[in-house]
Amino acid sequence: MQWSEKISNVFYSTPRDGNMKNQLWMDRTEEKILEQLTDQLGVNICIDGPTGTGKSSLALTVLKRKKINFLLIQITTNMTWKDFCLNLLRAKKNENSTLKTSIDAGLDKGLPVFKVHFGITSNDNSLENLELEEKTVASFTDHKICEIMKEENITLLIDDFERASDEILTNIGEMCKLLTESYVNKNARLIIVGTDDIFRRLINFNKSLENRLKEISLGTIANRQQSWRFLTQGFDKLNISHIEKEFKKGYATKEDLGICKQYCYEAANGLLKSLNELGLEIALKGENRTRISKADIVNTCKKYPPNNVKRFVNIFPKLAAVINNNDIVKEVLLYLYQEGIGQIHNWDSISNHFYNVYEFEQVENAICELVDADFLTRTGYNGEVLFVTNPTLAHTLAVVMTYPDKYRAPNSLKNNEGQLVIPFKNKNNH
Repeated sequence: MQWSEKISNVFYSTPRDGNMKNQLWMDRTEEKILEQLTDQLGVNICIDGPTGTGKSSLALTVLKRKKINFLLIQITTNMTWKDFCLNLLRAKKNENSTLKTSIDAGLDKGLPVFKVHFGITSNDNSLENLELEEKTVASFTDHKICEIMKEENITLLIDDFERASDEILTNIGEMCKLLTESYVNKNARLIIVGTDDIFRRLINFNKSLENRLKEISLGTIANRQQSWRFLTQGFDKLNISHIEKEFKKGYATKEDLGICKQYCYEAANGLLKSLNELGLEIALKGENRTRISKADIVNTCKKYPPNNVKRFVNIFPKLAAVINNNDIVKEVLLYLYQEGIGQIHNWDSISNHFYNVYEFEQVENAICELVDADFLTRTGYNGEVLFVTNPTLAHTLAVVMTYPDKYRAPNSLKNNEGQLVIPFKNKNNH
């Protein structure tokens, strides 16, 4: 196996390898919650949260570990219900065809995938097969799909659900209801994965889902120490010497170690996707010497914040305007950063924090402004769950505000007096 392939396998499998012991991914509370929910009869599950937090990986890890047969359907833009059924049909049996079953194990976009495939086999030509598909899809109803899921005791994993049309949303909502009433079986359930307010959309479309659909909201890794641990675990698995090991042996100073941790924090923000990309790029530096130096880490990390500033340069003005126009918005943001900007937040917790400082309506309005600015996403049964819409944007904002000279804070993040709209203090955590 080539070095680059070996590194890729480590950094794109570490958080998803259900058999790996003592790994950071295993420490996440949400994984235990998902395992418990999959043991309950008549429970459908919605996993939401920002892009890059490992929602799909979480579902795949648990399904693999528990050896649950499942079908994966990915929603695409402009997909109709007919398209959805067609995709399902090509992975599922129908009564008028010969059943052919196989299990594929491999990688899909870097994710470990174990899929059960049920395909149509026939001696008919392609045209006749297409006609058969058309007829079968036309007969597919919510009840029919749920009936098959019950018979096969199979879970349907639906990914990228934020792209779902109202038509698909309506049908999936009805299936959630049927799988908890008429077609109950141990593993016959929907696991719906996506970003944005997908849980709230489903509840709003079908109020009867309140007790039939459980929500798991997944945020970023909690702090910089855990992020650093994630990276070093990958290096250890590759048998690459790094500064953490050198520090413990007395070959590197505490200051050197601190500098490396700081630069890694500034480059990545607790997102598994970002940490995987960063870890892979750093590890490539040690290809010919099985060692990663301080310079390897620092020089690799240095380019990430400036590149992110360029990505978000057109978004900063809108956000800065919201902050400048409302001092309470600024206070709410500072509180969120203090709690962990990439974590899952509760609407009431934010309001209660400012209970003796501002009027309830003032805090509510400030939160709504951040939601309207697309900085926060609101979901949950009653809109009580909040998470940052784009953790990389939020993290970049904090890094640039903390080190404005180092990363050349753009003028759009300054007020008319040339001061930063949120001057973060230069400290290890913000």
